Amino acid sequence: MNQVSTSQGKETKVETTVDYLPAQNPFHKAYAQETTLDVVRTEAMSYFGVADFTDRDRHEFHLEFEGGRVDYTQTLEQLLGEHRKGVHLDLVEQVTAGGV
Repeated sequence: MNQVSTSQGKETKVETTVDYLPAQNPFHKAYAQETTLDVVRTEAMSYFGVADFTDRDRHEFHLEFEGGRVDYTQTLEQLLGEHRKGVHLDLVEQVTAGGV
């Protein structure tokens, strides 16, 4: 259940869903508004069992929101505004040829 920010100081949670195309089930977690998108990315990648790596190509995983890549230094509140209680993100693999 979402908590609502009040003058008594209750923390607002943002219900966060991350989809990753090969996975059957999305990642779900409620985060404090002050959580950075870097934390969300790290935990979602762990949930899906993926990591950035380089073989003959460079494979990097990025979060996208409404079709654009997010800034990992941003908090959920900065991304969404203070009144939004949920967010849907996509974890996308970017492959760059000739990694190293």
